[in-house]
Amino acid sequence: MTATTGSVLAAVLALLTMLVVRPLRAADEHCYADWSTAAPIVKAEGLVTVEELSRKAQHHLEGAILKTQLCVDGAGHWHYRIIVREGDGKLRALTVDARRPFGD
Repeated sequence: MTATTGSVLAAVLALLTMLVVRPLRAADEHCYADWSTAAPIVKAEGLVTVEELSRKAQHHLEGAILKTQLCVDGAGHWHYRIIVREGDGKLRALTVDARRPFGD
């Protein structure tokens, strides 16, 4: 085996390890990017709707929500992952409880 072949094999093994290990860590959380799937879950679980979340955010955050994802962790706790554009234009990622965002 040449040094080049060894380097390529090492790179391939590193990539395969990342692909296998990464989903195992992500298995503790599942997020729904498609709201046609997420909306019925919000209703069935009695979670705060995205509209309610936006209204509550106006009182607790400086800035506007740009993106919202519904997620559930391995223990069954629902939360929203949100991206907020702050007043100075910076983006901030937050996670808030889907039943009581901002402690409300």
